[in-house]
Amino acid sequence: MRGAFDTDNKKSPIHIVSAWASENEMVLVQVKTDEKRYYISSLKDSIEEFSTTVRKYWEIESTHWILDVVFKEDGRRVRKDYGPQNLALLKRLALNIIKKDTTEPKYSLKSKRFAASVDNNYLEQVLIKNFI
Repeated sequence: MRGAFDTDNKKSPIHIVSAWASENEMVLVQVKTDEKRYYISSLKDSIEEFSTTVRKYWEIESTHWILDVVFKEDGRRVRKDYGPQNLALLKRLALNIIKKDTTEPKYSLKSKRFAASVDNNYLEQVLIKNFI
């Protein structure tokens, strides 16, 4: 049987685990929702380190959700050679360009992507603003 120890403090793993809770309150379309999330971590008891780690985690989750909704990434069928990596890179590049666009702030990312696919003037405007 193998064991793991905190060599700095000579404690077993059970002593270096910390539990955290967070509460989120959102108002969407005049409906208030409360969420509670619980986290178990082996980080030292530092709220700054914990909050930074949680923010980074949710930033990554948000990006994956956007890629799935806007670019339908979960449904893609490219699986050969370097195709999946190349396509993922291009989609992330396109997502970053669309996010930077401020010409139509009320449009969703999906709408901006569609507008760029059918309107060459809009596409040109977005590309010029981001690269010049």
